[in-house]
Amino acid sequence: MRPLNDLKRELAQYENELASITRKTQKDTPFPLHALDGHSESYTVTSYTDNTRASYLQKQIAALKSQINSYARDAETIREVQQRKEMEDYEEAKADIVAYAHSLYAEKIDAYMELNFWGKAKALFHGKKPKKLTDQQVIQEYGDQAIDKILASGVEKHNADKEYQIEQAKMKYADNPEELAKIIEGIEQYYDKQYEDAKGYYKPIVDILKEDGRSR
Repeated sequence: MRPLNDLKRELAQYENELASITRKTQKDTPFPLHALDGHSESYTVTSYTDNTRASYLQKQIAALKSQINSYARDAETIREVQQRKEMEDYEEAKADIVAYAHSLYAEKIDAYMELNFWGKAKALFHGKKPKKLTDQQVIQEYGDQAIDKILASGVEKHNADKEYQIEQAKMKYADNPEELAKIIEGIEQYYDKQYEDAKGYYKPIVDILKEDGRSR
């Protein structure tokens, strides 16, 4: 959706252009003097130096005025859609965190159960026997690791995209090692930031789940 100021600025430009090609001519009525009982005895004829352009401008002006008049309503609709999408994304992220945290906990339980008698005894002696955890404790224990699990599915593509960009840079700047080093550094920083931003999206959700315990 275009900014309101842009719409108003474009409207003013079209209106100014239309005014510049508009000609208004005052003409007398074809009736005898005073025959109209006090009504105007003259009238104005509007014409344009370029009728085709005038028609185009009038259509653009009408369309822009319509957009401006409905802007507040349209903006509210877009805002509501965005808020709904953000809430859906949040709920999906929360569900993913809970699911991955529980899967990590289950993996640890399964690994312990697969140990033989002496292995279990050794784990118990060293304090490594998995404890029975509540839902909130599972999040507190495995929530941060769950973030890495969630992002792992996209890491391969993320790294492949980064390597592709680096290889392209190597071909383009093969004769300029100094510039190549700067380009590669920029590419790595860009992709590192993408990954950190993704982690940064999930971390506050994990922190909330750790505190309120509403993991289901």
